[in-house]
Amino acid sequence: MSVDIGKLLAKGEGIDIEFKKCESKLTNDVYESVCVQAESFLDSTNQ
Repeated sequence: MSVDIGKLLAKGEGIDIEFKKCESKLTNDVYESVCVQAESFLDSTNQ
């Protein structure tokens, strides 16, 4: 799977993408955001 980063950046944040700034390591809020995004996606596909 190939991803065009420029297109993702131009699209901006939304229901399917959230940007996080990590300078040296992933922080706990990144993991929380991934879980919330995944739950939201699964809920939207199960309706």
